[in-house]
Amino acid sequence: MGMKRYSKSQLIKAIKILQLCEAENLALEQIVSGNFTHRCKCPFSTHKSGKERTQSLYIDSINNNFYCFGCGANNNSIDFYMLLKDIDFSTAILELSNIVDPEDIANEPEKNDIKKNNFSILLEISSIFRSLYLNEKYRNEKWLNELSRKTDLKIESLEIYDTAGAQKILKKIKAYISKIGV
Repeated sequence: MGMKRYSKSQLIKAIKILQLCEAENLALEQIVSGNFTHRCKCPFSTHKSGKERTQSLYIDSINNNFYCFGCGANNNSIDFYMLLKDIDFSTAILELSNIVDPEDIANEPEKNDIKKNNFSILLEISSIFRSLYLNEKYRNEKWLNELSRKTDLKIESLEIYDTAGAQKILKKIKAYISKIGV
């Protein structure tokens, strides 16, 4: 039986740059900078001969791409893997086809279903804030503005398929509001 070989687009959807970083034990820092959600030292051997000292590689986990402000390396998860392992495209496709979970490719949720799932959660979050801002008692409260700002940042950094993450944000908002007695 031959090895399964997935297409470039299938692998880009299934292989996340953050997963590759975790597999290589790269120290990631979570950030909010434009579309970028994480940064780390550039791990590529061609960047300062592998002796990078600063966190110049930025990752956009939402769109699953990266850019190194030091060496200019950029693009998708396949390019990241090629540079990380110092291999060519064909080898990267073969290796990634072997490590990808077939479930991630075969059972990729329909984007519309995910949008519906996240939409209802985000709608509930929006409804909570709308009711708080409409209440004159809370409208100008500093904690409400801060909670709103932090919530926006967390929502912006969610992966497109991360319904669990959206539910976690909703749960934290409800817990915080309950804790302060609102």
